[in-house]
Amino acid sequence: MLYDAFATIAIMMVLAMLVVALRGGKPIAAGEITFQLLLLLVHWLYFAYCWRYGRQTLGMRVWGVHLATPASEVSWSSTLIRYIAAWFSMLIVGAGFWSAIWHPARLTWHDQFSNTWLEHRR
Repeated sequence: MLYDAFATIAIMMVLAMLVVALRGGKPIAAGEITFQLLLLLVHWLYFAYCWRYGRQTLGMRVWGVHLATPASEVSWSSTLIRYIAAWFSMLIVGAGFWSAIWHPARLTWHDQFSNTWLEHRR
């Protein structure tokens, strides 16, 4: 998660720079909802693109983990479901992550909801 946080922070910083440049240097007001939604969209797109086209984010690549699915490719809808479920899981003290300890196949909530799972490759 830390590796992906670094990557997404860098992407969002570039996005903020572009938005300010397009506004002629006018700063973005604190709490501007449209900008926050744009950041959230770009954050999801980072993960969705990585999962869909390479089955790995930067952090997953480092640890030799890839996203598996019963389908031949990862769908956009499953990336969105996985993303939203992971956020929900983190917001309730990581309960969806901790639940993998007791799941027979070690699946998190976002694995179960999106019908995807992580596999280790080395």
